[in-house]
Amino acid sequence: MEDIYSPQAERLLEEAVKLAAESGHASVNVAALLAAIIDNEEGEAAKFLNQLSIDIKSVRCALLHPATSSDATMASPPWHADARHILARAQELALAYSRFEPVGSREILIALLEEPGELREHFTDVAESVESLIKSYHDERQPLAIAIDPELEWRAFGPPEATDISRIIDANLNRAREGFRVVEEYVRFVLDDARLSERLKQLRHQIRQIADCFPNDWLRSSRDTENDVGTSLTSASEIERRDIAAVVSANIKRCQESLRSIEEYAKIESESASKIAKSLRYEVYTIERLLRLDDDARRLIDESQLYWLCDPAACRYEFEWTVKEAIAGGVHAIQLRDKTSPDRHKLVHARQLRHWTREAGILFIMNDRPDIARLAEADGVHVGQEELSIRDVRRIVGPRRLVGLSTHSIEQARQALLHGADYIGVGPLFPSETKSFDRHVGLELVTQVASEISVPAFMIGGISLERLPSVQEAGGRRVAVSHAISSSDDPRETVVEFISQLNST
Repeated sequence: MEDIYSPQAERLLEEAVKLAAESGHASVNVAALLAAIIDNEEGEAAKFLNQLSIDIKSVRCALLHPATSSDATMASPPWHADARHILARAQELALAYSRFEPVGSREILIALLEEPGELREHFTDVAESVESLIKSYHDERQPLAIAIDPELEWRAFGPPEATDISRIIDANLNRAREGFRVVEEYVRFVLDDARLSERLKQLRHQIRQIADCFPNDWLRSSRDTENDVGTSLTSASEIERRDIAAVVSANIKRCQESLRSIEEYAKIESESASKIAKSLRYEVYTIERLLRLDDDARRLIDESQLYWLCDPAACRYEFEWTVKEAIAGGVHAIQLRDKTSPDRHKLVHARQLRHWTREAGILFIMNDRPDIARLAEADGVHVGQEELSIRDVRRIVGPRRLVGLSTHSIEQARQALLHGADYIGVGPLFPSETKSFDRHVGLELVTQVASEISVPAFMIGGISLERLPSVQEAGGRRVAVSHAISSSDDPRETVVEFISQLNST
């Protein structure tokens, strides 16, 4: 115990810790403090309290009860923020009247009685007597030469440093709430992702838990918006937003920064608040990864080796199971190639794939349909030589999404590069189980593309585990497959084998 307390006050605080533990409380609260004062009948504070015309024993019975469960912990619980603020006020009282006397039990009692919290309910019938008791304490003490301004009421403003901390935490709680709301609206109304929306809603509500770690009105009482110099400071980056993704990204960062600030400053006043803020901050990092707002899709396609062309109708087993098994195996990108379903069904499948790939942090590409790619928030769209041009596709999906192009010759591969394709498909190399071709380009094109084309190039067409070595010998380092995974009895293991073999060169 710190030496700022008298021996009697130290014993009182130790008793408060013991009472809180015996009652099964998670922290030492103000009720435990008052109960410890009442139990110490010979103490200075108890004698002072007995001046009130009130049944002190009844008050004591209403405060704390021993835990009834057999597993009630007897470990020393931490101090609750409300109780720590009472002790801070007691220190302030001792300092106000003497620079040399330690904090006694009477200062702790007066601090308790001054606080307009739940404890005052026990003294409602003797409110005037309580005020008289508080006044008599102040009257009999000799103030220091420097008088304390009566308007500087501790209950409203707190010790100077505590007020500064309160102001910082309050401002950042507000920023975090606002940021969460902006992100939640995006997930709810743009992505239509009910599960992620609910997750964000829960995180926003946890902000309230941080505020609840502090005494009533402690945060709000320090708010001083009119004199906040930051309200008039605005940078150009705060005003400019190029698109919806930029809005969401900025607010994700706002949440992270606010929570970090709360986490650090709350360490001084409330360990519980700091821990909640830290936990929330890590949750926001996860949300950011799921939204993939700041991920560079071009970097992800650059790192991809195995690209699966997924047709729900071609899956040997149930669509969802096949997809999740392929993802579990480590497939790097999935393209929805659905040529037969009605558009509404295509969109349903696209949104399902978007959800699953977002959770896994891998790429989702839509085949042929830039409109569905945009509606499903796909990472990109893949088109053939006869479909829309790369320029027209970008007019639909915007500059941030990937656009891939199928190529069947080195000339087409060169043109794809000039027109701004983010990646290309090269083939067909071999006869395919899923698509018939008039001709196959052969492995010579693989070698040409590998030596000349700078964008990621995925070799495609009838590639199996048995044919993969010949593709690799020709210079192919990336492959796009369909039947090999879709018809596999064990899609996960098939993906693992492909990636293992691709990494072997």
